[in-house]
Amino acid sequence: MKAYVRRHPVLTYFFLTYIITWTCWFTVILLIEPYIAAPELAPISLLIFLEILLKIGVFGPGIAGLILTLTLHGKSGLRDFVSRIFKWKVNPIYYLFAFLIPIVIYMIPLSIELMLGESFPNTIAAYGLIGFLFHYMNRLLLGNYEEEIGWRGFAQHHLQKRQSPIKMSLIIGLPHAIWHIPMFLIESGSLDLLDFLIYTIRVILFTFLATWLYSKTQSVLLTALLHVTVNESSLFLAVNTIQGIFILMVIIGVVGIILILFFAENRTKVADIVEP
Repeated sequence: MKAYVRRHPVLTYFFLTYIITWTCWFTVILLIEPYIAAPELAPISLLIFLEILLKIGVFGPGIAGLILTLTLHGKSGLRDFVSRIFKWKVNPIYYLFAFLIPIVIYMIPLSIELMLGESFPNTIAAYGLIGFLFHYMNRLLLGNYEEEIGWRGFAQHHLQKRQSPIKMSLIIGLPHAIWHIPMFLIESGSLDLLDFLIYTIRVILFTFLATWLYSKTQSVLLTALLHVTVNESSLFLAVNTIQGIFILMVIIGVVGIILILFFAENRTKVADIVEP
């Protein structure tokens, strides 16, 4: 078994991540189903248990990454893994990228929509500027570390030794999007195929940006900050039209592909840095 994991670490990682997360999330779906029509009748103890399962599911990618790192590389590998999770000493320009580039990207199609007569996203009106800043800072503290620990800290860490940045982005991006399917079912009770297709494309395009940022910094912390900013931008700067969504995806795709084609670190050099 360990020999198979050594030969196929990323495939094993995807499998283990799905097992952990989907077991938790589909259990939530099954247990909450009797109370869909009247959620107020659900026992408090059940709701607490379901919330715990939801949180464990979110940590699935990180848990899988930690387990496999310890299995494959032992304590020394785990120390290196943890150091990359908390690595913060990088060129400040990468912090600016993580914080500002997603906002700029989302502002372009939103500005076009506003000029064409569309209204501001409802979230801006509901939260206001102070509410937005509070929500954003709260998300920065909580972050998306539990996901990035796995997707970048483990999967990209292994793939970058032998795959091009574009292939890495596709290999990680599609499973990352599919991983969210149970959450769609939990939040809306169904899965709209068109919405999920658009979401999948956006996740893959976002992965181009994360691939580049991790290749330059080898920092899970930085990609987690990028992930938070992308999520907050998609919430507070959401476009409302098909044209806006199309423009958004084109911009993300162009920026991401340019970055990884011309500015990503050479994968051989990266491998020499992260793996003795």
